[in-house]
Amino acid sequence: MPKPLAPLSSPPQAEAGPSRPRTPITDATQSLETLSVNTHETKAALSSADISTLLSLALLQVLSGDSSPLPSFPIPSSQLYSAHVLPSRPAYIPKHQRDDVVIGKSEWKKLAKWMKEASKDGLLKIKESKGEVTVQRYVITLLALMTVSIQNIRACKLTLRL
Repeated sequence: MPKPLAPLSSPPQAEAGPSRPRTPITDATQSLETLSVNTHETKAALSSADISTLLSLALLQVLSGDSSPLPSFPIPSSQLYSAHVLPSRPAYIPKHQRDDVVIGKSEWKKLAKWMKEASKDGLLKIKESKGEVTVQRYVITLLALMTVSIQNIRACKLTLRL
């Protein structure tokens, strides 16, 4: 290997101490956590109407059988809700708001009330006994499906500008 033409210069002399005080890693991590919490708080919270719309869309997704096999009927409404509707919530819901899309924060507040409304809309046939609501079958007429779908799509377009 040939010798370099100019000798290598010595490394620059560092000052005796650091130019700025070092921040411990734990303090930096805590400030990042508060920053991420604050950014979530600045996002608009979903209204109860938005949550109701998203849950209705999830129910329609379940009844369409597109994402997973249809549940076997009759089925308790609580099982339909927890095992089928909640996992079918739309994927475009931000992660920090996904846990807000539950029946308790919707316009219905109670699962039985929602199931009764879905029955009135012509989507489900339900049976009540001893306070327990059982979904006997789903009956989706084209008119009921189109009416509910159009209402939900319009509501989503107006309220969920994500």
